[in-house]
Amino acid sequence: MIDSGVGIREEDLNRLFQKFSKLELTEKANVDGIGLGLSICKKIAENSGGAIHVSSDGLNKGATFSFTMKMQ
Repeated sequence: MIDSGVGIREEDLNRLFQKFSKLELTEKANVDGIGLGLSICKKIAENSGGAIHVSSDGLNKGATFSFTMKMQ
């Protein structure tokens, strides 16, 4: 999935999939979230023999999320 959001700073990419992690840039825009969504997605992908990845060219450049899963 590719979005056109605020983007992600390089130093924040590693924190993105940690439990209860919220990025400073989006914390005020997403006041209802508690920072579990992407950590849950990561766990589902890993438990299915896959992985989840994110890349961003920086602030105001959006982000690209992708995942792999082993299918039977």
